[in-house]
Amino acid sequence: TKVNANASERGIDIHLALAPTGTELVNGRRYNNKQLIGLSVADNTKSIKQQLKTVNCKNIITDGDHQYKKLLENVYPNANHKRCLWHIPHTLKHLLYLEKLPVEERGVLSSYASYILKEKDFMKAQHLYIDFMYWFKSVNMISIYNYLYNAYNNIFINNPPTDIYQYVDRIQCWKNGKE
Repeated sequence: TKVNANASERGIDIHLALAPTGTELVNGRRYNNKQLIGLSVADNTKSIKQQLKTVNCKNIITDGDHQYKKLLENVYPNANHKRCLWHIPHTLKHLLYLEKLPVEERGVLSSYASYILKEKDFMKAQHLYIDFMYWFKSVNMISIYNYLYNAYNNIFINNPPTDIYQYVDRIQCWKNGKE
């Protein structure tokens, strides 16, 4: 999350740690309920580390930021770490911005990533994702290919479910210190 609080065009980092507490269906749409368990402003992983140590957790969902890897391995060495599916197309859109792609093209490509991740047929989603990922390599957008490759390993390789929705259901985490 970026907040405009200084001279930087992109603002400063705010890190939130949320614990899923369940889901509910409202007007046919599923919503995930969450509880805030940690908050850190700027690059202050020490602060959020102290907050997270007070919560027992077996499953972790992050946006894939590299800062979290070492922190989570230290605080939750035995936890199952997964990527947040919502963040993949949104981070992709930001990476495309850094590549200076026009707004319309960024929207089309990030929408296609969302489409792939919402595909109910897990094998079809996996094949579409691989094709999509390698397209970026073919047009020499290696940093985006690398990002998608790392996300791929975390989504499809580590304990793959039979479909994306089972993946979302399976990563529901702790409530009051229990899974």
